[in-house]
Amino acid sequence: MLGLYKRPIFEQDIEAWRYGPVVADVYYALKHYGRKPVSHLIPGVREEEFDADESDIVDQVYQVYGHLDGWFLSRLTHMPGTPWDKFNPQGRGAVSSESAIRRYYARAAKSAETA
Repeated sequence: MLGLYKRPIFEQDIEAWRYGPVVADVYYALKHYGRKPVSHLIPGVREEEFDADESDIVDQVYQVYGHLDGWFLSRLTHMPGTPWDKFNPQGRGAVSSESAIRRYYARAAKSAETA
């Protein structure tokens, strides 16, 4: 969302935790699933609250990454050059730079268009 539309999809900060980016409210709403697939919508979030661009981004992310496990996703977020590769927090709660995230994913989107 930040890379393509220059606006966040979450009002909450994206935090840089040890294993990657986290929106804490989403984490705490879903953590009881553990390794099991998420079978219900996040309480208090309704899909119709997303605009067309946000719904499209969610659908695209799910199509590309929805089948991958958490460890693989963590490795992806820590690849060289990603915002989380450069940001090495000493624990939970460190806030990742929205501008760094926006720049990285804008470049990634542009690279995908020319590929």
